[in-house]
Amino acid sequence: NPVQAIDQYFDDRQLPPRVETRVLPQVVIDGHSCAVYEQRSIFPDGHTETGRRFRAGDMSGLLLRVESEAEPGSARVITERRDVRIEIAPDAFIVPTDFKRVEKLPR
Repeated sequence: NPVQAIDQYFDDRQLPPRVETRVLPQVVIDGHSCAVYEQRSIFPDGHTETGRRFRAGDMSGLLLRVESEAEPGSARVITERRDVRIEIAPDAFIVPTDFKRVEKLPR
């Protein structure tokens, strides 16, 4: 059942006895060159889970994409950030006129 395979991916009760990690060729996501890391976990019951992490070097290693898949059943989940911006316009945050800075919050 693919849904159970996905749920099992996020369940930390069963730790894999064998994990293989490797670096894959860089890819570009949304204009950002990303380092790609793949981790393959092999569990005692025979199923494997593979995860790939895509980190943008020009954004201090921000995770732009995560791919997770479980076998058998080939359930696959992809999470991706798009149109990420790290610049902030000066007028994006306006300090309220009644703002008062405190050194320590009262208990």
